[in-house]
Amino acid sequence: MEFSVLKTEQIYSGVIFLFTYSVQQKSRDNETVNHRNQRL
Repeated sequence: MEFSVLKTEQIYSGVIFLFTYSVQQKSRDNETVNHRNQRL
């Protein structure tokens, strides 16, 4: 039981990490796009 719970927590934290990482990448991409638009 303890092993499965630990595994589930690892998967849960991994999903949260990937989600936050993708969100950060999206906001970073939007910033670069905005900078390009401002130059044009």
